[in-house]
Amino acid sequence: MKKIAMIAVVCVIAAVTAFSFSACNPDELSLSNEVVTQQPNVTPTATLDDSMSAIEMLEVGMENYYGSDFAVARTTGALVTDVLSMKLTQFVKSVTLREGAADEDNKLFYQNMSGTAPSGLLGSAIVIKIWEETDYEKTGNTEDIYFRGADTDKLNIDKHEENGVITDAWLEWQDGVVSFMPTEQYNDLTTYVKEKASDPTKMWMYDINENTILSDKTVAPTYNEEGGYYEFSVSGNVDANSPNYSVEEYEKQMLYMLQSQGQKPSKFYFTEITLDVQIWPNGFLRQVEVTESYMMVLMGFVNSEVTLESTKAFFFEEDSLPEDEAFDLDQIGSVKATYSA
Repeated sequence: MKKIAMIAVVCVIAAVTAFSFSACNPDELSLSNEVVTQQPNVTPTATLDDSMSAIEMLEVGMENYYGSDFAVARTTGALVTDVLSMKLTQFVKSVTLREGAADEDNKLFYQNMSGTAPSGLLGSAIVIKIWEETDYEKTGNTEDIYFRGADTDKLNIDKHEENGVITDAWLEWQDGVVSFMPTEQYNDLTTYVKEKASDPTKMWMYDINENTILSDKTVAPTYNEEGGYYEFSVSGNVDANSPNYSVEEYEKQMLYMLQSQGQKPSKFYFTEITLDVQIWPNGFLRQVEVTESYMMVLMGFVNSEVTLESTKAFFFEEDSLPEDEAFDLDQIGSVKATYSA
């Protein structure tokens, strides 16, 4: 029975990654993440002032992200699953490259990669390797999406340890030979989201607004003199019985993904969604740290606690991008180029 439970958990963790992350360096996966140290010299769509509440500042930041003619978001983090008194760590990194404002004609490249760090009995029993890439194009009312996933048999997982603690895990192509499965095409985003349970055009899958946040867990904005930015914290309402449930659509998509892989949790509920935000005075997001936790019961008795902690860094100027292959703008359109009808 324990072996069956482990197989179920593999599907659970793989599904979670598809919801939350996009991209990374094609050659490695690690936890290092660079953050812009100066306010971007870009004209904002929405303006910010120091009298705003936390949610008002967040809404300004989101509007400027979607309204910017150029935006890059990079996420690094770790997903920890606690099941049957054992823990599995899955390292993830993402990058989304977009040219053009979200509500206008635009092109976007989205890449999703993650891997487990083999360690002990659980690490040896469960090996997760995910490498996915998506091109999205919007021209008028027309949408074109192209998706490809790696031939994971051609990927190796390696890890780095310090004093017996795994600090990084990364994926590498065997013998340096890149190998993807055939590219798929979708003619509309709705169909893509239903099949992949992920929307590459969205910053995240939560519904965070003035009605869905918890006032008693909100930390009001303060100005960080040393860094030159505002910082605050908001938490989403995770009470599924509340009309202001912040993860209703996210939960539906997660359950859809689990069910598509033959998993039907008898119980599934969120316990936390928290965003720790840093935003520049001109209204552009600098960084968002996300904590996401939930519980599920599989096969009627296997209790699994899953916690995702990640950091999303934002870039709005090409010359502010780190010198890293993950930020190569030539990747936009690269998946489409591999499609053969």
